[in-house]
Amino acid sequence: MAYSREWLLECILMKMKSPRLYQHIRINKILALPGKTCLKKSLQHFKSGFGFNKKVFSVLKEKTDSLENSEKHGNLLFDELKLSENLKMDSNGVVQGYVNYGPDLTPDSEMNLICNHGLVLLFQPFRGDWVQIIGVFGTHQNVKADHLSKILIEAVILCENAGLFVDVITGDGATWNRAMWRKFGIGQSKEGIVKYKVVHPCDSARNLHFISDFPHLLKCLRNRFLSKGYLTPAGEVRPEFLKEAWKQDQKSTVKLKVMPKLSYVHLHPNGFEKMRVNIAFQLFGDEVIKGLSFYSEEISVYGEPKPTVDFIKRINNLIKVMTSRTPKTALRNGSSQSKSLLDFVEFINKWEESSKAINCLGYLSKSTALGLKVSIQSTLSLLSYLSSAVNFDYLLTSRLSQDKIENLFSIVRQSKGCNDHPTPTEFLTIIECLTFYNLARAPKSGNSGPSVVNALINPTQPLNSAKEILQGLLDDLIDSGKLTEACKILKDSTSNQNLSIQHSDSRLIYYTSGYIVRKFLKITRCEECRVLLSDKQDDTDTVIEEAHYTKQFDLGGLMYPSQQLFELVCILENHFTECISTNSLHRDITFEIVEELKGTCFPFIGCKLHDKELTKKIVKFYILTRMHFYLKNTNQFTEQKRKRLNFLKLRRNCVTSLPFLPAFL
Repeated sequence: MAYSREWLLECILMKMKSPRLYQHIRINKILALPGKTCLKKSLQHFKSGFGFNKKVFSVLKEKTDSLENSEKHGNLLFDELKLSENLKMDSNGVVQGYVNYGPDLTPDSEMNLICNHGLVLLFQPFRGDWVQIIGVFGTHQNVKADHLSKILIEAVILCENAGLFVDVITGDGATWNRAMWRKFGIGQSKEGIVKYKVVHPCDSARNLHFISDFPHLLKCLRNRFLSKGYLTPAGEVRPEFLKEAWKQDQKSTVKLKVMPKLSYVHLHPNGFEKMRVNIAFQLFGDEVIKGLSFYSEEISVYGEPKPTVDFIKRINNLIKVMTSRTPKTALRNGSSQSKSLLDFVEFINKWEESSKAINCLGYLSKSTALGLKVSIQSTLSLLSYLSSAVNFDYLLTSRLSQDKIENLFSIVRQSKGCNDHPTPTEFLTIIECLTFYNLARAPKSGNSGPSVVNALINPTQPLNSAKEILQGLLDDLIDSGKLTEACKILKDSTSNQNLSIQHSDSRLIYYTSGYIVRKFLKITRCEECRVLLSDKQDDTDTVIEEAHYTKQFDLGGLMYPSQQLFELVCILENHFTECISTNSLHRDITFEIVEELKGTCFPFIGCKLHDKELTKKIVKFYILTRMHFYLKNTNQFTEQKRKRLNFLKLRRNCVTSLPFLPAFL
């Protein structure tokens, strides 16, 4: 059955969201869905690359032409995802899996670092239910502030040129993101003045605001509250009041409870539970406020609970204002919600001033305090701008968080099943599909244009350059080959070895040469070339020493190479192991191996008419195949090392969690 490109795209996204549901629909023939092989072949057309995709912006410009001006304003989100270290070689000989920021953006110092994180930039409008991935980057750990600031500036300019209006940039509270803020001049001066916006790089009449992800800020505030408590100007804020109220509520399983949703997890979260946003929000919810009021007498044994209750009420109100999702609860200019944000900024300033006398003990961390100040003031400034210049009636503050990019990462993780960390190649393919999904998805009235779907299926970057480089190196290599000196070079390569260089056993090389014979006999039509490829080992007396291993396990189906082919493969294998032993692995190692082969003499395989062409194909096939298996072994070693470290970490956590340890431990 022939499937349309639009349907293949929908099926790929459907399988990513729920592999089990996709299989259920296909097995029960609810819909005509393509199989795994068909989808795999379709994914081979997604020749994606890291960096900014020019086709995305060209198609995005077509889409924005039909949008209203108010629908073009939005937020630029960015975040990073952990990836598994994995190297893979493409058909052109380029080793994939290294740091890649795209053309002209990758720093020279990071070119040969293995990629283990993926950075994604996403645009979310203030109005509308669509989002758009802007760029994807393969990184090693986090992106340094210098490079991150350049990437964000370029993303803003590209979005503006595509017809969008980027009014705010949102990231989490990581240290490198705070360093990026400093590159833009965002922060608090010694006089206490907070700078939360800069002049827009594309329009001097506008401003570019910066916001720290509010759920992340609240989790940091919650963690410090549960571990140490706070000392506000109104008094001491202690988590013991909440814990005692919860204990009182848990005394009976029969009676009605004041705080039925509150659990042990809320008060004693582990490492994984600390990342859950809903648990942090519920800790400062209405239910907790009611519980503290209901058990006010019981919890008074720890002191005066009023400062703690007032603090939780203040945070509860802040959560409602900064996470509005409906017009009813949205932030409006001059409303009580706006006033509450101003009051909270004033509260933080007074709190900070009072904490200076005791070296900021009982105060928020510097990063959390700065994030709250910048985010709240940016929100108010953005609301004022949208109300006056774009005629917004209200602002849904949930559009200022990283929720959409976290949803995107959940799809990426789920597409790999139980493996939470996809490889860089898998991550890139998935993001490429999701990048074009909103562009290719049909609007409410009408169909997607053919140019949009073609942009998805066709390659997104010129891939012929690497192929042409490899082909040119092979042509030069064959032209410089010298048949008469092949045997001498072969002998020298085995007698004058460096002890630090590793070489494969000649018996295994002979066995591998038989695989090459089988491969090329299938595609070679010239009878003379076919004869020169293989050697029939009928007489056991004439079997060379290297062939004894192959002969020992031959049940009648193994192939034997000719002497010339065996000599060629020996030269290639020895040269390959020498290069790998003496050079560090990098993305262009394949080209380097072929380049260094130019000074090597080797025999040609085949008749006089086809010898150069056939030898070139054999050299290319062997080098690429050998590199493929070498990278596979490297990935297996990396995975074993990762599992070993995880096991040691798990064992260490189990040992430290035991309340009593024997003396011999």
